Amino acid sequence: MHMAVNIQMNTDAEKGFTLLELIASLVLLGLLSAVFGMGLVAAMQSHEFNRYNVHLAQKSQTALMRISRELRELNAIEAVSSGGDPFIIYRRTDPSNQQSTVRYGLHFDSASHTLFLYTALDPNIGTLNSATTGNGDILINGVSSFSLQYLQGGSPWAWGSDFELLSSIQVNLQLIRPERPDITEDFSTLVHLRNTNNYGGAAPTTHPVAREDYSCFIDILQRTSGR
Repeated sequence: MHMAVNIQMNTDAEKGFTLLELIASLVLLGLLSAVFGMGLVAAMQSHEFNRYNVHLAQKSQTALMRISRELRELNAIEAVSSGGDPFIIYRRTDPSNQQSTVRYGLHFDSASHTLFLYTALDPNIGTLNSATTGNGDILINGVSSFSLQYLQGGSPWAWGSDFELLSSIQVNLQLIRPERPDITEDFSTLVHLRNTNNYGGAAPTTHPVAREDYSCFIDILQRTSGR
């Protein structure tokens, strides 16, 4: 009778879980859930980050394409900012008739984080600031900073210098990330001017490079062409 009771107790113990096994299982399940949750959160954050990247890239591309088109067509600059928020007032061929010229302007208003484009600008306006934003159209918002660098070839071009030495304008645009306002993304483009009769940054008195300076190139060309 005593041996039968022991056998029955051992059989009942083998059918269930001990308290230690149950706790270990719960801990393991919690760890797996935490790892899965962290992975899911990371995947969602990565998806959101990439989505905003695409949004910013499209937004900046649209703005830079319009800025490039505007500046590429300018044929005179009437005013540029000397301090404060950057702006440029310029003349370009009238898109409606391709004969007369009209005044245009670009202006970054840091207070509203907005870049404005002015078309058919009033001749009485000689500077662009927060008081003139009502005359402009919003080109792009959510802008942290905006700058224009005027170049004479590979060197800076100074306002007031020979206009025909101005060969290109570097446009720098910094956008605020919508989901993280403390983070910004930088975008830029180089606009080569085509209606300014520019000399490519070189003075008109500069002589072409002498034959001796590129005689190696001529020799190679002659050998490859068989002449």
